[in-house]
Amino acid sequence: MEKSKNLILDVEESPKKIHEWFLFSIQHVLAMLVACITVPLLTGLPIAATIISAGIGTFIYILITKGKSPVFLSSSFAYLSPMSSALSIGLIGKASGMNYLALIIGMILVGLIYCIFALIVKTVGTKWLNKVLPPIVIGPIIMVIGLSLAGSAISNITSANISNSPLYNWAALSCG
Repeated sequence: MEKSKNLILDVEESPKKIHEWFLFSIQHVLAMLVACITVPLLTGLPIAATIISAGIGTFIYILITKGKSPVFLSSSFAYLSPMSSALSIGLIGKASGMNYLALIIGMILVGLIYCIFALIVKTVGTKWLNKVLPPIVIGPIIMVIGLSLAGSAISNITSANISNSPLYNWAALSCG
């Protein structure tokens, strides 16, 4: 496999210098914060349970890959709509409550599907996957997702105000 010149680290590499480790850790912390806090806030799930689940999943992943790919596993924004739907199954007309069982069953099924695909990739390889989902397709999809979220990000940053003040919240703006 030809090594890309644009990547800082390949899958089986780890940072060599202390500043690379620092940048690597900051990247993972930011990814964790966004996914493990925003997704539960949007779905109404507990943040603590999300962080614990992400940590356990990460440890399992690191054990399975024998530490070759140090990645933090976290919540995915791709599942917001299905998670919200699962949480509301059978609750039509009720004022409160969530169907956690439907959510748990759905997430277990997603995990099993991931495992099946992982076994297929391990057995057959990735050439078929690169043909079905080439970079020319995946890149624009990721860009469209990012661009479609940009408007709501700006709206969230500028609408955060302190005690209904007409002025912008400078803390929210600087964080954004």
